[in-house]
Amino acid sequence: MIDKVFANVSLPMIIKTVLVFVIAGLIAAYILRMAVDAITKQVIPFRKAYLTVLLYAVIGVAFSYICGLILQAYLPTSTIASWVARVMCFFIQSGVISWRIKIRFGKACLVSLLMLGIVLALLMIVALAVVLIRYFWN
Repeated sequence: MIDKVFANVSLPMIIKTVLVFVIAGLIAAYILRMAVDAITKQVIPFRKAYLTVLLYAVIGVAFSYICGLILQAYLPTSTIASWVARVMCFFIQSGVISWRIKIRFGKACLVSLLMLGIVLALLMIVALAVVLIRYFWN
């Protein structure tokens, strides 16, 4: 049984997944530091930001999995369950930030919202760069 579950898992895939997780965590920790500095005017050490990001990533993945199983059983579509889980993960992220950085929950929600805005802005810049490169490359 366990052999069938891990039949398609290879060592390069595991290394790539861990590498992506570490790099994404470093970027998210830097964004967390920027957001906390902008909202609360306090500078947190990078190590604390990185551990906070890893903590809410692990809790968020576990919660999303469990929440997905429960919500999909009771809600009519998986789209509704997905959005409910995203909103709940936002508040979990805010709770972990509030607990680790020692700020009020409302400010932690603002930090999470600013982080989301920064990530969306970065994604739009990357998407625009890709479109421009593809347009001018041809």
